[in-house]
Amino acid sequence: MTDAAWHDWRAGGIGGSDIGALLGLSKWSSPTRLFYEKTGILAPGEETQRLRIGKRMEPVLALEFHDMTGLYCVGEQTWCVHPTNDFQRCTVDGFVAESPESAPDGFLGTVQFKTDGRHGWPDGIPDYIRAQCIWEMGVTGLQHCWLVVMFAGFKVDIFEIAWDDDAQSDWEYMTEVAKDFWLNHVLVNVHPPLDESDATTTAISERHHLNPDDEAGEALIATSDAAALVADIVAVKARIKAEEDREAILSNELRLLLGDCTDLIGIDGNVLATWRPQTRRSIRTADLAEMHPEIAEKFTQTTTSRVLRIPTSKKKESK
Repeated sequence: MTDAAWHDWRAGGIGGSDIGALLGLSKWSSPTRLFYEKTGILAPGEETQRLRIGKRMEPVLALEFHDMTGLYCVGEQTWCVHPTNDFQRCTVDGFVAESPESAPDGFLGTVQFKTDGRHGWPDGIPDYIRAQCIWEMGVTGLQHCWLVVMFAGFKVDIFEIAWDDDAQSDWEYMTEVAKDFWLNHVLVNVHPPLDESDATTTAISERHHLNPDDEAGEALIATSDAAALVADIVAVKARIKAEEDREAILSNELRLLLGDCTDLIGIDGNVLATWRPQTRRSIRTADLAEMHPEIAEKFTQTTTSRVLRIPTSKKKESK
């Protein structure tokens, strides 16, 4: 299996790593980026070193999983398609079985391998990972998923997700969202609704990327809808500015109230606010560039991006 063939296959449906983006659970992707990738507008993101290392750790975690449970991981990286909805797809890290020779009808569930730089998940399994596990169970029809995670410090934990009423409800909702996205957006090439995520902003910027030499670009004559859109943005910015100003005034009132005190304690003993000294160290970049220009140049990075600005309107002076 080549990476190109795998990407072509993934483009034909919604995979386990896609569903989190569709549900707004991913900080790396969004419905807009997914739409661009599925329709060929943007190429799939390049594999990072972290992703590459994560893949290379899967055989190691499979061995660790066997040592910890006595169960085996078989059928690694199998392409799976839902029996009735072709767009529902997944590539499982493997199937769990009691023997390495087990037939598919003897599989106990799916297994998902992850590496995480944190020391654990104090709040439980992240929503986007749980969604991926449920998606894979729904596609394969299996009722159990083992999630094997290597955290910082080479600490390996195993989480088990069973197909219960909550999983069934989540699967039905995921199917509804994925079906709408696939049929009403991807197949008919209709842009999905926008959201506020950084992933969407980045995807739009990548789609309409300009070279530095194209800074001036072409002008678009505003329609009434475009002018109304700008007016809405200006109005929102004005409301935000008013709220920020109000916050600054209230904060100054609190500072004046605290005076020389550092803490504000409620009648229940909880800390309501603090105003304590804080030391911050920073590099004076202008002085560094003047005194050691070669060092400043060595650590200077130049990037190009498109910046959306709305000029402040100025009233014309009456003559």
